[in-house]
Amino acid sequence: AMVVSLTGASLAQDAPPFGTPDDVDFANRLWQQLATARMVGPDALAATTYEGGTPPHTETLVTLQAKVTVAGSEGFAIVKKNFIGADGAAATEEQVFADPQKYLRVNTVMFQREVGYDPDNQDWFWVVYNPKGEVVVNPLGLNMAGKIVSKEMGMADAPFNCIACHALAPGDDYVYLNDSILAR
Repeated sequence: AMVVSLTGASLAQDAPPFGTPDDVDFANRLWQQLATARMVGPDALAATTYEGGTPPHTETLVTLQAKVTVAGSEGFAIVKKNFIGADGAAATEEQVFADPQKYLRVNTVMFQREVGYDPDNQDWFWVVYNPKGEVVVNPLGLNMAGKIVSKEMGMADAPFNCIACHALAPGDDYVYLNDSILAR
């Protein structure tokens, strides 16, 4: 708790590079395209669950990936659906298939934007949505959309630091499920 408090004080002085109104606007547009592609929302495609998520992700996951276009920017999108059982334990595959919306905790999304968006971090845009498609607000009151933190902000161990964690993925592509993403 003390780290979060100190981090919050630090963030108040220096605006974080994420969660801005522009980030939330882009995230809302991205959600619409992901829903159209049936990657999120009540009409999303069903897919096989797998276990092995590590915090902040849940143990039971479904991952979908595809190219989508948002505001004229075509990019590779990776949607990780994070499921949890009603009792707080890992959701089972049977539970998820029977009622995915009931067990869906959050959708965590990586979208590779145009070259130059964030060249130090492979141009990834990060966002966390609740099951209704609203951008999640973290414990510090920050919208979880955009260039979600990096080790340079002094918060490398923060539980909501997408960039610092995914920078460790093999293949220098920030993606854990494969060695490289589709060619740009």
